[in-house]
Amino acid sequence: MKKLYVLFAFMMVSSFAFSQIANDKAVISKKMQVPAHMMTKTPTDTCGWSLNFIPEFAVSGQVYVYTYTGGGYVFGNNVDGVDGSGQGYVYTGSLGIEGTLLWFAEKYESGSNSSMTVTAYALDGLATNDPSNTVGPGTALGAAATLTMSQVDTVWPNWTWVPFASVLPSTGDFAVCVDFSALTANSDTAGLLCDEDGDASQLDYAFSQYMGTWYVTDYAFGGLDVNVAIFPVVDINYVGINDDHYFYGMQSNAYPNPASSNMTIEYALENNANVEIEIVASNGATIDVIEQGDMSAGTHSVSYNVSNLQSGHYFFSIHANGHRLIKSFIVE
Repeated sequence: MKKLYVLFAFMMVSSFAFSQIANDKAVISKKMQVPAHMMTKTPTDTCGWSLNFIPEFAVSGQVYVYTYTGGGYVFGNNVDGVDGSGQGYVYTGSLGIEGTLLWFAEKYESGSNSSMTVTAYALDGLATNDPSNTVGPGTALGAAATLTMSQVDTVWPNWTWVPFASVLPSTGDFAVCVDFSALTANSDTAGLLCDEDGDASQLDYAFSQYMGTWYVTDYAFGGLDVNVAIFPVVDINYVGINDDHYFYGMQSNAYPNPASSNMTIEYALENNANVEIEIVASNGATIDVIEQGDMSAGTHSVSYNVSNLQSGHYFFSIHANGHRLIKSFIVE
């Protein structure tokens, strides 16, 4: 946690009370335990819940709602106009960002159905930090996506899925950020969850925006070392059925993707295993479970009828030998 004299020095040179946002502005209003089935870290395509990306979210198993003194949320919009939140991830190599899962804590609607924008950035910019600026959101990786208040799901523990119009290419560390500023004019508020103070391990990849400037959240709030519940879903082209390598002894693929009627899920096992396939909605709810039983090493496939599913983004999860491999698919 930053020492108080550092905060006071920052307050002296700032024209607005943003620099006064410290522990007395960020107030814990609720704490929840992450459901057990969500805690298993896997080689998945969902940042924050994957062994392939840093940071991992909620390593302590706890998530929090931080309200903002005077009104609003720390990770949303509030009375002082701190109205942008972002979460960065470390990744070396090329990937494509398909969209993002947002874990909302609460929302208050006026009925105007105002909207937020969600943007992916390369971490090639600067964010105000202590003792000197560090990396922050810089170059936008593509067009922003729009999320309306009516689309925000606050039913615990559901996620809200926000797709990008096209897959956004990234070749290094990146962040996905939510701009809440348009909510304030309509007297709407929304806030995201975060994990426990200390879970970020001083990575400084959580960001807060005030008047167009990005700040490292840990610095702006006087020592709030957390990760924000923003989980990009990416396609890094690994563990395809024809790849030369396995993750936890598994490969998987699905076609056609997008699908409108029957979809074939292929998977390959490096060794014999008991297999279960789970179909999951974008909010994290389990839709169906396909028990495959004891399967031999090699390639297998199963046909799945998606015609009874609404159009949208889904995931399938291959469970084998205590591990799982998750991939996404789209229903037209």
